[in-house]
Amino acid sequence: MNTTIQIQNLKYGGCEEIILQQLSKIEGVDHVQVVVELSEVRFKYDNEIVLEKVYKKLNDLGYPVVGAINTLSKKAKSY
Repeated sequence: MNTTIQIQNLKYGGCEEIILQQLSKIEGVDHVQVVVELSEVRFKYDNEIVLEKVYKKLNDLGYPVVGAINTLSKKAKSY
């Protein structure tokens, strides 16, 4: 299945590379694209369990899905 999700805290190209690397490591996720200008992540996933793993990974990285709680401790981390 293909999906596009909007995320918070996406501000520059460096964030894009982190997201691409981390989501590509999740089994069942393919064709990851990050559109910084729209704060979007697009990807193909196998099932709902994989989708939940993507949401969790994005949240752990500091890029929660729009509508999720975005506390100071969850802000994106620069590497």
